[in-house]
Amino acid sequence: SVVDLDIAVSSGLGAGTLSTELMAADGASFTDRLLSLPNLNAVYSAVLLDELGRGGLGHVFLCPGSRCSALTAAVAASSVPHTMVTDERGAGFAAIGFARASGRPAAVVVTSGTAVANLLPATVEAAADRVPLLLLTADRPAELRDTGANQTVAQVGMLGPLRWFKDVPPPAESEPLVAWLADAAYAAACTLRQPQGPVQLNLQYREPLAPSAAAWPAALLEAPRVASWLASSSPFTVYSTAEGPPGEEVVAPLAALLAGARCGVVVAGAMRSDAGRRAAAALAARLGWPLLADINSGLRKPGAAGESEGATTPAAAVRSVPLYDLLIGAEEVAPPDVVLMAGGRLVSKRLQAFVASRSRACILVEPHGQRHDPSHSVSHRVEGSIDAVLMALAAVLPPRAPEATPQPLLALASASAALDAALDEALAPAVREGAEPPPGTCTSTCAEAWVARHVCAVLARREAATGTRADPAGSRGGGARHFLFCSSSLPIRHLDMYCAVAPEVLSNRGASGIDGILHAALGAALASPQGGCTCLVGDVAALHDLSALPALAAAAPPLTVVILNNGGGGIFHYLPIASHQVFTPYFDTPHTHSFDSVCRGFGLPYAAASTAEAFEAAYGAALAGGSLSLIEVFCHKEETHRTHQQLLGVARAVARRVLASGARDSALRGGAV
Repeated sequence: SVVDLDIAVSSGLGAGTLSTELMAADGASFTDRLLSLPNLNAVYSAVLLDELGRGGLGHVFLCPGSRCSALTAAVAASSVPHTMVTDERGAGFAAIGFARASGRPAAVVVTSGTAVANLLPATVEAAADRVPLLLLTADRPAELRDTGANQTVAQVGMLGPLRWFKDVPPPAESEPLVAWLADAAYAAACTLRQPQGPVQLNLQYREPLAPSAAAWPAALLEAPRVASWLASSSPFTVYSTAEGPPGEEVVAPLAALLAGARCGVVVAGAMRSDAGRRAAAALAARLGWPLLADINSGLRKPGAAGESEGATTPAAAVRSVPLYDLLIGAEEVAPPDVVLMAGGRLVSKRLQAFVASRSRACILVEPHGQRHDPSHSVSHRVEGSIDAVLMALAAVLPPRAPEATPQPLLALASASAALDAALDEALAPAVREGAEPPPGTCTSTCAEAWVARHVCAVLARREAATGTRADPAGSRGGGARHFLFCSSSLPIRHLDMYCAVAPEVLSNRGASGIDGILHAALGAALASPQGGCTCLVGDVAALHDLSALPALAAAAPPLTVVILNNGGGGIFHYLPIASHQVFTPYFDTPHTHSFDSVCRGFGLPYAAASTAEAFEAAYGAALAGGSLSLIEVFCHKEETHRTHQQLLGVARAVARRVLASGARDSALRGGAV
């Protein structure tokens, strides 16, 4: 099929929306509005913004500054959704959060100088995880560069990992307006085509920067291509991508590999479409293989397997193993001989090692062609639409015969279900009644693992009850869905290890940094105004992004921030450095800070919880309120590590009990491989 980018993003602020909204504001046409603008900077900026809107721009995050005055004024005069953010670094992450939740690019507008340098962390994340991002950076004109002019730095080449960069000459009668239009069209298209990622337009502006009167020739708008653009609602250039199923020369050898496997698994990495998720589940069911779904795959959502186009996949037919991380290290589990992996990066190191351990073939399917093979184990790399490729494979594979010998790793699905129940029992907060906890249960008053499971369970039940799903086309679209934005470090690992069911999880796993988490959650919440967002974040990551608090107070999005305050860098307790004398204070970074005063200082609703019961009440009230709320959960990093060790013991016991008989019956220890 042929997909036009302007059509693919037509929901919401799609093609021509900005022009239409501008005209509706006062009855004037967009051309009339342009003719009323005071100077060339204003005209070129308004045209640029309108073209970006036609190309799919969903939101603009504005940072204060002088050199970007014309672009800021153009955004302020338009109907494009926009949010003021003081911190440029945070604005970049807010745009990433919006794009993750909506699937559409957001733009960041900044002034010149170090403001641009602050966009580098977000640029790195967007490039590493292929997130559409538009960076609109104002700059001094070329004649002021390398002269010692104030606030003038070398912005060209400053933000390295870009999909495309253009140093745009300043508006002038000699600078064709069509050049700005063509650049804007290409910039928007570059953010959305594979591999998606960050694009920078470095916009040079001369004085006057303010909307001061300076005569300009109206004939600029009469050039044939400009006049044609003004009379339409389409992008200046329509970029199209041809997509379709792979040919037989690709499918046949892969199908033979899959059909010949004796001990195979399907691994679902990070995915961005329900169509891809359904196809992965359908193929796993067709093969009779277990499905190991990363927390970012979206396949732990209620009903995520659903029905794949062209093949009915009952939920019971999909043997899902969501709690694989705690199980695959058991000695009863043999490594697979063939792995089919669909989607992006995996959270679990154990799963990466499991995939690479002794498999003779590893097939990786992703929509882009960038390398993704940290363990050097990929034997077949397919670039294409995940749902199209997996459906093509399912179409040529015969259904597994009922009398066929079961794949030995299917026992992992039963073990995962048993482990889920065992975790409930082990994490039961006995402290509610003040009773002594039974043997084998965790003693924490509010264990981080329990908080993660509770948040996921509540949001999964909420999603199942409301029936919120992604749009039929399979891409994200915000709307009424409630997202869970999770920080890197321990929070995302809690979700991946302990949560068998979960809502749609968003996380910055491109570079896996902890910076910009609160800003990113703000962006995600703005992309889903009816559904809202929960942000699960650690104390160190929250401290790192405190500049988000004034932006949260001003925007007041439907966002519940849950801060797991364990008094420092808890993740380092899981690393070898923990056994060395230098560990404290240089790695576990102990502190006694709480977020109460700073939240109240910015007028943010705040609640504290140190017991499971208190957190249940606070989180329930926050979701019922549907507005901005911050909940600080007090826990202890040493106890969190002890709890993890206890839960590993629970998992080993479940593996021995559930998998031992399967090992005898199916020669799981290695005879199957």
